[in-house]
Amino acid sequence: SLEANRFVLYAQEIRAMAAEDEPGHYEVLLRLRGRDGEIISPGAFIPAAERYQMMPHIDRWVLRQLLLERGEELAGIAGLNLAINLSATTLDDADFLPYLARLLAETSLEAHRLTFEITETTVVIQMGSVSEVLVWLRDQGCKVALDDFGKGYSSLSYLKNFPADILKIDKAFIDHLVKDKRDSAIVEALIDLSHKLGIKVVAEGVEED
Repeated sequence: SLEANRFVLYAQEIRAMAAEDEPGHYEVLLRLRGRDGEIISPGAFIPAAERYQMMPHIDRWVLRQLLLERGEELAGIAGLNLAINLSATTLDDADFLPYLARLLAETSLEAHRLTFEITETTVVIQMGSVSEVLVWLRDQGCKVALDDFGKGYSSLSYLKNFPADILKIDKAFIDHLVKDKRDSAIVEALIDLSHKLGIKVVAEGVEED
């Protein structure tokens, strides 16, 4: 699929609830176009890509598309900010930072318009190596988001020690937010704590008014 260039990029809007005139924020999502033209969701191919250590190659493809192939076009869209997911194996790759540094030096898209998303589980498993990468990303002017928070081994120590700009609350807490007082209380507490720490919050999986 990589050789045949059959991957496709989609964009999911991240919308502020209060100020609707804020610049556009979008999370970049990956899809695969099958041989018959059918669009295949990541749940069907990411596990296999992870198992066979292909995620660093796929992550590099995404970054090349955004920063080099479409960098000038995207940079020309005023106020556009993009969130990009990075896999655990990519973060553990010693060649990744030099590679990304070259892309950032060549792209027309400014670093401050990029947010890199890391899952909570990745942080738990690879805290040492991940922290080094995230400090470097922030030094370049990029933002860092802690993805799927609450899904795995949530600990307040991550919020204290993890250099995050954005916390994304896992959709498991959002799905029944209106009906479940416990979910509501947890989400309210996470938002309040995050804001006091200077961290912005995104709710995942919002699918109804």
